[in-house]
Amino acid sequence: MWRATYSRSRVRLALTLVGLPLAIWAINTGHRSVPLLLFITYLAAAQLISQMLPRPSAVPFESQLPLYILALTFRLLRFAIAAGFVAAVLSIPFGGFKGLPSWAVILILEWWLVGASASFWAARWVQSKAKHSVIKIGGYAHH
Repeated sequence: MWRATYSRSRVRLALTLVGLPLAIWAINTGHRSVPLLLFITYLAAAQLISQMLPRPSAVPFESQLPLYILALTFRLLRFAIAAGFVAAVLSIPFGGFKGLPSWAVILILEWWLVGASASFWAARWVQSKAKHSVIKIGGYAHH
């Protein structure tokens, strides 16, 4: 029998893939409060499911440097997303979201912030994994 592997990022991705079509459906059918409720439900469900998942095992010492590089990449991604968010907010007075209702603009900006915060959480998680790495002793030890 196959063994299931659990990942917090997979849970968040699955919730996003379920929640995004529902939010688009709610926007198209005129339900104005449903996207906000979906957003709040997404945050609560992601947190609760992540707490129920088993804790991941320690990382070998040899993979510490790639994890630091990955954490740096997530931080840079967060700054890129944040810069795009600031540019989008600054474009609003100049007609950047012309033709869209105000609630749709708020929903777009909320999802933009979710992307930035997800990148922050990923960087923090990878950084904590790199800090708690295991030094191998024995035949694999580096002298």
